[in-house]
Order: sequence, then C-alpha cells, then structure tokens
Amino acid sequence: MEPEIKDVTSTSFGLLIAYLAPGLAGLYTTSFYSPDVRDFLKNAKGAEDFLLILLAALIVGMLLNGMHFVGLHLLCNKAWGWGWNMAENDFKKLQDAEKLACYLAVLSEYYRAHQFFGAMAIVIPFFYFGRGVHSVWYTLGFAVLWTVTTLASIVSWKYQVEIGSKVLQG
Repeated sequence: MEPEIKDVTSTSFGLLIAYLAPGLAGLYTTSFYSPDVRDFLKNAKGAEDFLLILLAALIVGMLLNGMHFVGLHLLCNKAWGWGWNMAENDFKKLQDAEKLACYLAVLSEYYRAHQFFGAMAIVIPFFYFGRGVHSVWYTLGFAVLWTVTTLASIVSWKYQVEIGSKVLQG
C-alpha cells in the first residue's frame, strides 16, 4: 500500500491567512510607532531582508493570535456566556475517519477565518491611531471596518462550532 500524499494547499493557505496576513499588517502598523521598524522596512533589499520580514510578520501574527485568543476568544466563550463550545462527548465521535476529515475541513475553513478577523480586529485600532489626525469620514470608515472585522471573528467562531457539531452528530 502506497502512502497517501497530503494536499497541503488548503492547509498552507489557511495558515497564511491566519498568521502571515495579520502579521504583515501588524508589522506595517508597528512602523508607525517604531523608527527602527520603519527604517528596516523602508531600506529592505534582497532575499535576506525579505525572509526576515516574513519571519518578523509570522512572529507578529502569532503574537496577535495569542492576544486575540486571550481577549476576544475567551471573552466570547466565558465572560459573555455564549456557550459556543463543542461538548466533550463530541470529541469522542472523532474516532470515525470520515467524521474526522469533515471536521478538520470545517476547522480549517472557519477557524482560520476566525483567527484572521480576530487578529485584524487588534491591528485596526493601532493602525488608525498610528496614522495621526483624521477627518470624521475617515474615523467613521475605520469604526465600521473595526466593527465588521470584530463581528466577523465572532460569527466565524460561532459557525465553526455549529457546523462542527452537525458534522459530529452525523
């Protein structure tokens, strides 16, 4: 029996969306507050600097997701008592290979979106305030963007739990 080759395209794309995209946005936003980061990004040349920027963005993305997890993620499930969690018994149903594959697909699609929107909800206010004084319309636009991004994070978590529960129930 030949070993199966895993399709990493979906997984890789999900991880890029969840960590690297918010990390790049966060790194760029950091340049508003740090002259060192601004100079590095402005003067980056060559493959070495490009790789360092990607590594820094990945680190920033991981930190943003940690902040998101401690903040919005736990707040939704504990403090507000929305109860959007999988039951412990549901995880016992993951022993079926087909259900596990379906559940992992749901997790990949919705949870990565949840991570992206949650991390971006952290970056957006820092980006806004880092840009200086703004007009009323600019402020309104960023307020709407932040609100929609935060709600998208909350809703994507809710859908991930609901659809995952339906997959496990059969």
